[in-house]
Amino acid sequence: MSRTFKDGGVPFCWHCSKQLMRKRGGFHFVIVIDQDHRQHRVHHDCVDRVIGDGVKRLEYEEAGS
Repeated sequence: MSRTFKDGGVPFCWHCSKQLMRKRGGFHFVIVIDQDHRQHRVHHDCVDRVIGDGVKRLEYEEAGS
């Protein structure tokens, strides 16, 4: 059984469908927003491939942290 995030999300990249990496007790990922304003987790290496066509990277100010 794979681990899940505290908010119930799955630990897989939205772009490549591979499992997200764990570092220092937590998952290492970037959040992007699609055209329908849904948030998705992607690897840092996959960010450049998904940006565009309405998909954008969530900035820290928007995330509320």
